[in-house]
Amino acid sequence: MKTFMNFRLFAAVGMIAMALSVFSSCKKDDETKPAPQVSSDPTSFNLVPGQTETASITVVAPGSFTSLTVSADQGTAVLSAISGTDTESGSATLTYTAPDAEGNYTITLSAVDNLMQTGTKTISVSVAAKPAVNVPAGEVSGTWDANTTYIAQGALLVPAGKSLTIEEGVTIIFDGDGSSAAPELAVSGSLYCMGTENNPILITVPSAKRTQANIFAGIWGGIQGLPDASEMVLQYTNIEYVGAPTGPGNSSLYSGSPYDDGDPRYGVLFSNTDGKFVMQHSSISYTADDGMRIVGGTILISNNTFVLNGKNGGESVNIKSGVTGTVAFNMSYRAATNAYKWSNSSGTSPNPQTDIACYNNTAVDGGWRQTKTGRGGSINIEKGARGTAYNNLIVNCRFGLKVVGDADFSNLSIGYSHYYGTDTVMSNQFYPKDGIMVAGDKETASDIAGTPGQYDPMFKSYTVSNYTSAYPVDPLSLGYMPEGSDFSLQSGAPGISAGKTSFTIMPSISANGTSYSAPSPASFIGAFGAN
Repeated sequence: MKTFMNFRLFAAVGMIAMALSVFSSCKKDDETKPAPQVSSDPTSFNLVPGQTETASITVVAPGSFTSLTVSADQGTAVLSAISGTDTESGSATLTYTAPDAEGNYTITLSAVDNLMQTGTKTISVSVAAKPAVNVPAGEVSGTWDANTTYIAQGALLVPAGKSLTIEEGVTIIFDGDGSSAAPELAVSGSLYCMGTENNPILITVPSAKRTQANIFAGIWGGIQGLPDASEMVLQYTNIEYVGAPTGPGNSSLYSGSPYDDGDPRYGVLFSNTDGKFVMQHSSISYTADDGMRIVGGTILISNNTFVLNGKNGGESVNIKSGVTGTVAFNMSYRAATNAYKWSNSSGTSPNPQTDIACYNNTAVDGGWRQTKTGRGGSINIEKGARGTAYNNLIVNCRFGLKVVGDADFSNLSIGYSHYYGTDTVMSNQFYPKDGIMVAGDKETASDIAGTPGQYDPMFKSYTVSNYTSAYPVDPLSLGYMPEGSDFSLQSGAPGISAGKTSFTIMPSISANGTSYSAPSPASFIGAFGAN
């Protein structure tokens, strides 16, 4: 009996011990495991704008991590090669590209485990500009690195047979004094300015001289493509404060130059009849004379903005003889004379006959600073030139599209223009009295043209109804384009779906191994449509 009781006691003790063991095990399993830990190597970045760098990421997660994500308050952060998910440790590679703006930023990494616990790691980022590079006066070629400031120490020349490539985000400073000694960038070889939408190139003057008082001061000498310049490509490139007079010491005053000694230099000149010129998504602002003059070559000028070109005279785009190509989807704001002009005269060569496809452009408030009688307006075709002019929006300009009597009228295709003017001074000149084209000629029956104040273009953010025809406008009274101006069209604008698309456009241009195609005509009138 005693033995049996001892056995029962022993069994009870065993069962209690087993229960304690199970309880202890369950308690251990129920204990909260620590949240994931994330680490990086390196732990911070010191970068220049646009620079890309990588880091090795490690995750330790006793609760087995299920996801690893990354975010950045500026710049671009991407994770790749993520390994170890659903285990207690893993790794990944972080690739980060710094923003274009200088500053201090943060990258945040987050790991989540099976218990829905989150572990985070922040990586601090410091973005500072590269040191500026001083460029001695003289010949230049090769490549100028992205996101770098280059300070010209004098006039620069890309020599014949060589090229200069300027990468995205570059700023070039030309410090001139508004005299013939002011520096210029002359091109006898090839120039490729390859900015991007998010990181354009800026060619300008020192910041202290970027003032309203200097809008027409002509601080420096612009980009001057000489007769042996084979190719010039400007992509997302902004040029400003140009117009210093030329003189005997400048490359731009060559034999046969469009300049006379002392003339203001244009924002851009291209003068090789056999050359190729492409400018897209760029701007030329605040020039003493023409924003651009083309005196020879095959051209593609599209999706650009021209602002305040010419003090008392000058076009945004002025094309002479020996030029064929496209001018499309451009915006001209307050040109002194015309926004877009072409002629088969005064070029490097009389051949080929100038032939321009000019379509889907906008011209606003043009022609009011030109003091010569009968000049100033919007679009001007003259002196044996031929071409196409469709879908152009002309707002509050001194004259509408003008065809001068010596143009090649039989080889012009014109129509589907939209005119707006606030008073009769403007509306009476929608079809200029001293031109040879009248309402009803060509395809002008498809124009939108009415009485003063009729057919407001309905820009998204620019008021047209309070402009007056006061003439001439004092250039010193003008300020910058109003901040926030938006020349795209509102829903219901008269120019939406009023354009022509069934006409032939110019062929593509191949430059530096890349094919650049003219944009297809749009069904709206003007440069922007209802974006």
